[in-house]
Amino acid sequence: MSEHRDDEIKQIAAAVANPCPECPFNRSVKPKALGGSSVYTYVGQIYGPFVIACHMHIDFQDPAWRDVTKYAQTPQCAGAAIIRANVGVDVLMPDAIPRAAPNRTTVFSNIVEFVAHHHETTIMSARRILTPKMITELVQTQIDRAKRGEAP
Repeated sequence: MSEHRDDEIKQIAAAVANPCPECPFNRSVKPKALGGSSVYTYVGQIYGPFVIACHMHIDFQDPAWRDVTKYAQTPQCAGAAIIRANVGVDVLMPDAIPRAAPNRTTVFSNIVEFVAHHHETTIMSARRILTPKMITELVQTQIDRAKRGEAP
């Protein structure tokens, strides 16, 4: 990672205090209400070292929202921080990635529940789809996207 990128990572905003009602990771959100990203994009980002800004704090009509620095300085998603804690990957993230305490009441307990909810399918069906190999591939997809300079 270049010095410039290290400086950007140190400037990541804190997570909002609580998951918003529209947060894709909130158990009460409507299925398929994903804030503009796919289920699989979120899976790859949750298990990888990615900033995930709160979609309620971004003006998607403003073309500048895609600027990496601006995105990192936007309040980060509390639901993402919580689900990382729920699945135990928060301890694997760089120090700059916002952390939160686990909360399996408000936020999905695990990524399989998240996928099942948004695909409107059973836990068993989601578990068959979301194998460890698939999760690894989804993380790699997000890493490759970031290497190409594609916006979050």
